[in-house]
Amino acid sequence: MIARSIKFLRPVLALVAVAMLSVTAFAQNPKLRLDSLVRLGAKASKTVEVTVDRELMAMAVKFLSGETDADTKKVRELVAGIQEIFVRGFEFENEGEYNQADVDEIRSQLSGPGWSRITGVRSKKGGENAEIYVMHGGGKVLGLTILATDPKEVTIVNIIGEIDPARLSELEGELGVPRMELKREVKTAPAPTPKTSGR
Repeated sequence: MIARSIKFLRPVLALVAVAMLSVTAFAQNPKLRLDSLVRLGAKASKTVEVTVDRELMAMAVKFLSGETDADTKKVRELVAGIQEIFVRGFEFENEGEYNQADVDEIRSQLSGPGWSRITGVRSKKGGENAEIYVMHGGGKVLGLTILATDPKEVTIVNIIGEIDPARLSELEGELGVPRMELKREVKTAPAPTPKTSGR
């Protein structure tokens, strides 16, 4: 009886395992769903849309591989593990033309499994709030997202593949990634108080 029950359960367990793998794979997908941003485009006075898919990225890496100057070599090393880049930017004539709900769907994705927010990152542009999220999986970086907002502008950069967040500023201005002048805040420990002998 037990043997027959186990035999019956094997295909069921196999289906459960496949389902679990599918859920895990979906949860660990660093590619954001950006279709919800259509409503922002309808309100914006200026929009920017950049899509560098796998084919274009492969062509870019191949092109850069033939260059030898130091700056190009640095960019080539930086993008070697990147598979895709998606940039969506929206600029508005007046403050208040978009609200928090317009970007909540993106934020909800960034609060999902695998994503973690990097703290201590700010933009030097006045009034801009910049957040950087990284997705890890299998001991490596799977993707990175920048969400930058100010009262009249929204920018989302979604990078699929391996990239060192510490070198993110080196990618600004390359392959459609905008220059946001991101700077990591470095917190220094206070200087130790000199000890007195009490004499």
